[in-house]
Amino acid sequence: EDESMPNLSGENKFFNLNDETDKSPKIIEKSINVSEWQTYVNESYNMELRFPDWWVVEMQEEMSGDMKNLQSIIWLSDKKDPYEGVTVMVVKDSLENTLNENKKRKDIIPFFAEEYYLNINNIPSVGFKGDDMYSEEYKKVYILGGKNFSYIIMTNSEDIRIFEGVLHSFNLTK
Repeated sequence: EDESMPNLSGENKFFNLNDETDKSPKIIEKSINVSEWQTYVNESYNMELRFPDWWVVEMQEEMSGDMKNLQSIIWLSDKKDPYEGVTVMVVKDSLENTLNENKKRKDIIPFFAEEYYLNINNIPSVGFKGDDMYSEEYKKVYILGGKNFSYIIMTNSEDIRIFEGVLHSFNLTK
């Protein structure tokens, strides 16, 4: 059995976003060329991704609150409109544990809806559409599972194509 795949309960169908012959529903449209975007690399969290030149990166590592094992929050946002962008929450836990921990919170604060399982650049992932813990509607939410961390990637941006470009460029460095 492939050790990189998470042990998630229930019947899960994983979609491979890099397989153009895949007849599964298309989750991400590759409609933006990210090859000329800036690359953000964080060796501490074993990740890299691309973002538009007109965006900036901010990071918060002093964490408090009720989210278990949260290590860092990375904001990628438009220089002109800081509310347009992508948030990456780095959690020191497996995809399965991060998913289950957030499902427990659902009883208190609505968060996840329309759950689906997929691979993004061969990284086991779970996608959602729903409201986040602050009741601000997120257009898309994904949890990607790495070796030592999981990554909650979400956007409230109106331009979903940019988010999909950022998400599709996400890779693990180790």
